[in-house]
Amino acid sequence: MVIQFIVRSILALTMVLSATSAVAESARSRHIANSPEGLWRTIDDETNKVRSLIRVWQSNGVYYGRIVKIFKEPGDTGTCSKCPGRFKNKPILGLNIIWGLERTDGNVWSNGSILDPVTGKIYRVMLTLSKDGRSLKARGYIGFSLFGRTQNWYRVK
Repeated sequence: MVIQFIVRSILALTMVLSATSAVAESARSRHIANSPEGLWRTIDDETNKVRSLIRVWQSNGVYYGRIVKIFKEPGDTGTCSKCPGRFKNKPILGLNIIWGLERTDGNVWSNGSILDPVTGKIYRVMLTLSKDGRSLKARGYIGFSLFGRTQNWYRVK
């Protein structure tokens, strides 16, 4: 009798914890789907091939991005040889290439910077998340966003 009570109590507790965990995970998934946080696949503008994976994260309302995987192409050196200042000759893998982004509108993050490790140039950046949260338009520009270029990134997870 006591053993049955303990078993039933443990089963009930397990079900409650599982449901709580599922609700928490669902809320986190919705939050991630409504932000640029996560892992993104970038596509090369010229070759149309997957070029890198970038992890975007948030700390105290500011968003950052780091290269976590590179899909090498001929001529890649693996170092940021054309990059300025603190980025000069650093390994591209693991390099923080986005910093200072803030949410400025419902699905837009801006006021940050992005480093192009191929050219070594730093641009202002604006990220616009699609309604379904599966793609991101990363627009690098100088001065006004009218003068720039946009890449489409695709959510990996």
